[in-house]
Amino acid sequence: YSFCTLLTDAHKMEVTLLQDEALKLQVNRSMVITRGGRDFVGRKILQANGKEVKKTAEVLRAFNQSKEVTLLLKEKPLPVGVLSGFLGAGKTTVLNHLLSNKESSAIAVIVNDMSDINIDGQVLRSTEQLIELQNGCICCTLRGDLVDSILDLCDKGYDYVLVESTGIGEPLPVAQAFSKGSPLEDKARLDALVTVIDVTSFATSFGDCTTLHAMDVGRDDDDQRPLSALLADQVSFANVVVLNKTDICTPSELAAARSLVQYLNPSAAVHEVAHGAVPCCGIIDTSLYDEEAYVDTPAWRAEQEKVHVPETEEFGITSFTWCLAGGDSCPLPHEALMKIVQGGIPIEGVLRAKGWLYSRENPDSRIRLSI
Repeated sequence: YSFCTLLTDAHKMEVTLLQDEALKLQVNRSMVITRGGRDFVGRKILQANGKEVKKTAEVLRAFNQSKEVTLLLKEKPLPVGVLSGFLGAGKTTVLNHLLSNKESSAIAVIVNDMSDINIDGQVLRSTEQLIELQNGCICCTLRGDLVDSILDLCDKGYDYVLVESTGIGEPLPVAQAFSKGSPLEDKARLDALVTVIDVTSFATSFGDCTTLHAMDVGRDDDDQRPLSALLADQVSFANVVVLNKTDICTPSELAAARSLVQYLNPSAAVHEVAHGAVPCCGIIDTSLYDEEAYVDTPAWRAEQEKVHVPETEEFGITSFTWCLAGGDSCPLPHEALMKIVQGGIPIEGVLRAKGWLYSRENPDSRIRLSI
């Protein structure tokens, strides 16, 4: 067959297909052309030879009746992948790897941080398009900002959008931002929910019955919920699970993480990697997300019916910014830096620390802190 295309506007296009006996045009149940040229993949058929199309059979009938069929196609929705995972799991490392190893795709990035300084956004400054959403979480307080940001990217020629959620974010509320009836329904599609876990600590954190109150991160004195509830949510609603840091874990830690993921989400695609080195084809343009698999679950219905409680309140996790008086002009002694790097976070109740440090011995270079 041969074909020619005519762009009608930013949202629709016409394509005329000339058919011979060998032509086999495959169309799936949602009337999306899956063969006939890369430009047609993911576009919904609106009309065939000027007649409105509501069923796949009507498209096939048009090709049976005519050797030349002109199709009016709807715009291709912008695919979006969402990276979730607890604090320190390696989401930014995975994101950097994907951006460094992508082929010719134009990828935009949205980075969410619950704090007032978006450190991860600063690490990703080399990307073509970077949008920073901070001081909140995209699954609740910043959900509207996420939708607006994606809508703004839809007409800018990007092939894909990668969203890095904050470490305490839940995938399910983010997925509902793409559900039927939302502003994103016809403009963007959720491609995959990806959860990154730290193999070295996942099983221990998941099995630890210590409450958030006992960890000194609870929202009040009666907060008896285990942090494992958040970890379970992040894994259960993922299409892809990345077992990260396999190069520094023990065999028992890896085996325990595998078993937990299999138990929580047996249908997820699993990648075991070191340094976040996930194959791009394992995350980008996978089309693994299927809303129909979730809409009838109790968790989906419960999330729709309730007022979403921000994770800062639900899990009692907050953030604060600390800096020395004088900022960059007041660097730390090297000995003090090494105590932090080697001994961990010296503040009780702090789960994660990241930022920039300057040493007195080398004041012209900054050191990225990630603990």
